[in-house]
Amino acid sequence: MKRIVTGQQIGLFGGAVFILYKILGVIQEAKQKKLIPCFWMETNDADFEEINKINYLNAKGEIKTLRWQKNTAGTSIGKMIVDKNLLEIINFFFSDLQQTSHTFLLQKIVLNCYQEGKNLADCYQQLIQILFKNYPLEIFNPNQKEFLNFSQPILKKELLETAINSQAKVFIAINDKRIALFKNEHGEFVNRKGKKINLEQGILLPSVHNRSLLQDLFLETDTYICGENEEKYLINLKEIYQKYNASFPLLKKRMSAICQDFFFEEEFFQKVQQDRDLELTKKKILFSIGFDKKKITDELNSHKQELINQLKKQDLPSKEIEKFLYVTFKKMIKEKQKNIKIQHQKELNAIEKTYLYYYPQKQHQERFYHLFYYLNLYGLDLIENVYRHYSFDKDILLKF
Repeated sequence: MKRIVTGQQIGLFGGAVFILYKILGVIQEAKQKKLIPCFWMETNDADFEEINKINYLNAKGEIKTLRWQKNTAGTSIGKMIVDKNLLEIINFFFSDLQQTSHTFLLQKIVLNCYQEGKNLADCYQQLIQILFKNYPLEIFNPNQKEFLNFSQPILKKELLETAINSQAKVFIAINDKRIALFKNEHGEFVNRKGKKINLEQGILLPSVHNRSLLQDLFLETDTYICGENEEKYLINLKEIYQKYNASFPLLKKRMSAICQDFFFEEEFFQKVQQDRDLELTKKKILFSIGFDKKKITDELNSHKQELINQLKKQDLPSKEIEKFLYVTFKKMIKEKQKNIKIQHQKELNAIEKTYLYYYPQKQHQERFYHLFYYLNLYGLDLIENVYRHYSFDKDILLKF
């Protein structure tokens, strides 16, 4: 039976909050089309730096980032083992959050899934099953034997088509490590250091060039739920679908959302939302309280010019006075600006804090803050609330 599919590289106990919008999009679309909703857990990626962070606001409203430091040496993310360091990070995360009626239960759920010695793929799958237990959802791990066997003929063909002195469009997994393959001048496949790789010792894995093709062939994908940037990337893959006479799935953009937090006042939120530019918002505030730098400068320059003209009429030296006035007026403007900023620093600080929350590091909020930061504020009911408010291809405001 055909499926509605979305996928995401597995993050630390859920990852950023947009994963919620992806999975609920699949569930919504599958319900409409009466097909199977399927979430592809990308477990074979080895880029640890992409998933080892947890961003959140602590109880004081400060942006914090926790990082799991680990020597992964090319291990596929799904095969990484939970250690004491990660458990300490999880416990600190929950202790550093604003304590709500949900905190204890959420911490218990995560620690029940993430136990020392388990691999990340199993932990993540168990967590997703718990969070979405009230919805029909198939969770797919591409490390299952049936999919790996299905993939080998296409991946071998892709491997054999590798040009001399080029990187192959496939990887090989040997002892849980994902290894990039290169064809050297002798036609041999080697690793990054030039060491020859025995292809019989491992199993071939897809890359970004062919992973979607294999996913859609195996799962019989009808529609893929994606983000805006993901959509652009997927459209560029149509050629490989044609190469293997495969149907290219329909693409449907997921919901995007901003969660309005009670830490921040409505007035400041509206100003930040209108401009989405911190410096522009600050300038508007200064202008609204009577400081228009250009207007003041123009007025002073006008008075200065009148004085210079009078001096010239009297045949008096004007250059020295003009220079003096320029320096004096510049100092006056700077001093006035400084005094106004001091008087309204509280408002300016609040605007900056608000902006950094809604657009941290100039990113969209949903790609930065962790899913469990929001679950801690709103509880597991957040999932049902988002489901009820769901609207494809829109940037909506979630306010609970």
